[in-house]
Amino acid sequence: MARGEGSNHHLHESEALDVMRLRSLHPMSLNGVPHSGLFHVKKEPNTTNDQDIVLAPTPLPMVAPFPSFRPSAAGSGPVKRGRGRPRGTNNSKRPFATSYNVSSASASTSGASAGAGAGHSNGGISQEDCRTGNAELVNSLLMRFDAVRRRLCQNGIGDANTTAMGTFKSLGLRTNSRKRIGPVPGVDVGDIFYCRGEMYLVGLHVATVDIEFMGIHENLAVKALAISVVSLGKNVDEARDPASLVFKGYGGTAKYGDGPSHQELDGMNLALDYAIQKETAVRVVRSEEDQMRKNKKIYIYDGLYLVTKKWREPRENGFMIYKFKLVRVSGQKPGFKVWKDIQQWKSGLVPRPRIMLEDISIGAELSKIPMVNEVSDEKDLAPFAYVTTLSHSVATVHHMTSKCMCIKKECGKGDGNCFCILRNGDEFPYVDKVLVARRQMIFECGSFCCCYDDCRNKMIQNGLKHKLEVFKTVECGWGLRSWDPFRAGTFICEYVGEVIEKGEEGDDDDYIFDLSRVYSSLEWNYEH
Repeated sequence: MARGEGSNHHLHESEALDVMRLRSLHPMSLNGVPHSGLFHVKKEPNTTNDQDIVLAPTPLPMVAPFPSFRPSAAGSGPVKRGRGRPRGTNNSKRPFATSYNVSSASASTSGASAGAGAGHSNGGISQEDCRTGNAELVNSLLMRFDAVRRRLCQNGIGDANTTAMGTFKSLGLRTNSRKRIGPVPGVDVGDIFYCRGEMYLVGLHVATVDIEFMGIHENLAVKALAISVVSLGKNVDEARDPASLVFKGYGGTAKYGDGPSHQELDGMNLALDYAIQKETAVRVVRSEEDQMRKNKKIYIYDGLYLVTKKWREPRENGFMIYKFKLVRVSGQKPGFKVWKDIQQWKSGLVPRPRIMLEDISIGAELSKIPMVNEVSDEKDLAPFAYVTTLSHSVATVHHMTSKCMCIKKECGKGDGNCFCILRNGDEFPYVDKVLVARRQMIFECGSFCCCYDDCRNKMIQNGLKHKLEVFKTVECGWGLRSWDPFRAGTFICEYVGEVIEKGEEGDDDDYIFDLSRVYSSLEWNYEH
């Protein structure tokens, strides 16, 4: 067990934390009060799905998603919890728990694999769940997609996103497939997506172009109505205003040997114009550069906007283009605004408000860790000591004598020189600084190895790389959150503190976490 110091707040075991998932930009709510600002739009009658939904070319060799959470035999029934322990449960409802019927597929190191049962299963998702989802189903699909993508990365598949997407499409693994005006069930404002395929899986934006529309029956005709836009590429909003954006129209570019021309009010431009006439809300997704991956984007769902007006203006070549102004619907919680504020804090152009302490680590970390209080006027801090190592007494651990002798000081697999990689099953545990291995123990290269400090097999020992802050909550004392979005498998920081034996807890221990708890393991398909 491990305990922390420096707080006089008592958290009773019956208190539950309402924590936003790591994909969300919006600060977590810890007071149990749901956020206001959910904007409900009246559903338009007589709608149809007319837009072509083609996400990817013919899929590459596939890896079937792993089955599901499986409760362990010893995990049935309630578990007694001590004060402050994580409130996990083995009895909660889990999607796909019993009906996932996908045959196991081998994910060999060559990347060649096939789902033997892929043609006769939809992964346990009912037709109704496929049409309309919920938060639990959305999170489960994204988690499984990311797990398959990470495994494909480890196997050396070049375009792991496309391969994983082809697998999920062939299995029918998606939700919210019914097009709709307004919010998408299970998708929250501020949620982050790391590729367009993820937005397709959850039904946020399924079109391959930056405008998605649906057919509306009116006067014995079907008209295209814009329901979702992605601010990306030539259509990106240059002003980056969190309250509104200007979207450039389509057409007028050189195509099929023809020269440029004026944009016309047709196609997708007409779909946006129809949204002005109908005064219907449009979902807006903002794209930003992914600071953790070169030449990659992240997609931030920024909620509902109204298309308020359109106009034409000349571009550099003299031809006219359409522009549309979209204004964010009031009453929604912030999404893109949080991202923009954080970027300004990072750049130093705008100071982080409500800071109590500039750096709680007092220079012990590579990046400053501010302490902020946005819920009260409290300014005094209780005495505390910032520690960077575990405090414990354990038996002597003998250092491993074998070290990697990699040629050119660059670790590689398959050559037999890197003993560290051999201990990991002759596979790199990390790909693009993200953990992809499913092993009980990871062996990293150490200080005695011949490789460089930036070796691909060195992650935890390189310390904290992300911008974190300690923040005050309404009911649960102090918490920790990040200014950076995290992909699953990203190393955040090392959890340290005083390690004690069970039964040694004192009355003054306000934060105690049982590190020996055994949870139901999430199995991957290739582990069968």
